Amino acid sequence: MEKNVQAVETGIQKADAVTAIFTDIHEKMDIVTRNVQEASASTQEIANSSSSIVEAIDRTNTAVERSVLASQESSAAAEEQLATTEEIAASAQSLAHLADELQKAVSQFKS
Repeated sequence: MEKNVQAVETGIQKADAVTAIFTDIHEKMDIVTRNVQEASASTQEIANSSSSIVEAIDRTNTAVERSVLASQESSAAAEEQLATTEEIAASAQSLAHLADELQKAVSQFKS
């Protein structure tokens, strides 16, 4: 009987040891679960931040495209003004030449 009592006590000790091991495993699983949840939350925050960054880059890209278009339009307008100014200068020279010829023709009549 003493042998049976000793076997029961050994069994209880082993059961207590197994219970302690399972308790430790359970606590560590809780820690891992919390870490995974924190990592998931951090990943979601990063995704949200990335989305905001992409939106900001898209807005910047749109602004740059508009700026480029405005610069191109401004450049075209400047070229057009330059061409018009050159035409006016040519017309002014032509008028000056005609005025000089008219002056010469009038001076012939005065003589």
